[in-house]
Parts: sequence; structure tokens; C-alpha cells
Amino acid sequence: MSGDLRRAHADFERAVAEGGRIGDLVGAIAAAHSLARTGAPRRARELCTSLARAIEGELVVARVAHIHALDSADPEELGEVSERFERMGATLLAAEAASDAAPIWQERGDRRRATACRLRANVLAGKCENPVTLSLSGADWSSKLTAAEKETALLAASGRSNKVIATQLSISIRTVENRLQGVYVKLGIHGRHELPGVVSEYTETN
Repeated sequence: MSGDLRRAHADFERAVAEGGRIGDLVGAIAAAHSLARTGAPRRARELCTSLARAIEGELVVARVAHIHALDSADPEELGEVSERFERMGATLLAAEAASDAAPIWQERGDRRRATACRLRANVLAGKCENPVTLSLSGADWSSKLTAAEKETALLAASGRSNKVIATQLSISIRTVENRLQGVYVKLGIHGRHELPGVVSEYTETN
């Protein structure tokens, strides 16, 4: 995956340079935006700084704002960018910006806002037939789990102990432990304490 991203980043940088060379500044900004969306916002910001001054347009302004918000890890600005993209009909980009904000709020200890951003990202992505992008790869936690893992994760997130879960599901405690370990790996979290922040949007809306 890292090799693929390095190649993609190199391709995006070449596209930015080529766009600038031939005068396709809108295309150059779009390529810089793709660079930021795939994990290199600092480089994208460096590349698009001079280009952005030379062109106008609502989408271009929103793309540049998204690049800046990603580089500065500003969840409030990402939320505003998401709303701006949605208003102009760029639903996929709106979903990505909302998804980008979620882990930042989570890191700041604001689980409520993190959950709201994940839910918004899921709803918007659903309007795009649930596309797979780097930014959205972690937005829909439930699609990553088997039915058994999902059931166990929801019970654990609600505060039930492994013993209670085992009794409720008529399985062994060891099976509960194994399922939860699989859940942690698939969701990229470090343990039970992080489950509520990941799955709460599901428990609140289902």
C-alpha cells in the first residue's frame, strides 16, 4: 500500500507541474487536492499556493480550503469545507472532509463531534453508492466486520463484560475474547475503551 501511495503521489505531483506548464491551473489544483486527499497535504499546500492566486471558482476555493484544513488538522475548518462541498453538489468530497474531521475530534477527546462527523460521512457516502477512497476507508466500521464480530462489538461497546456477552450469546469467554481481538485489528483501535467512539453512531441510529 505504501508503495502504491508513493507512486500515486509522484503522479499527482507530475500532474500539478504539467498543469502549471500548459496553463491548466484548474487541473493542477485538482491534482494537488488529490495529493492532499491521499495523505500528503503539506506537499499539496506547497504546490498549490502560487496556483490558487491565479484562478477563481467555487470548487477551486473549496479544494484549496480542504488542502489547508488537512495540513493544519483543523476539524472545524474541515466541517465547514464539507458543508461547502455539499452545497455545490460535490457529495463525495463532502463525505471525505467530514470523515477527515472525525479522528481529529476523537484525538481531542470530543467523542460527540467525532461521532457526528462519522455519521455525516456515512450518510453522504451512501448517496454516492458507498465509494471506496482512502479517506472513507474507516468511516463505515460495520462493513469491515462479520455479523458475529459486529454483534459482539456492539455488546462490548455498551459496557457488557466478556462474561455477560458469553452468556448472552451462548459462547465461551475465549470466543468473545478472540472476536474482540479481531474487531480491534480490523478497526485499527487499541482496545475495548475505544469501541464506543467508533460504533456509537450505529447504536444511536439503529
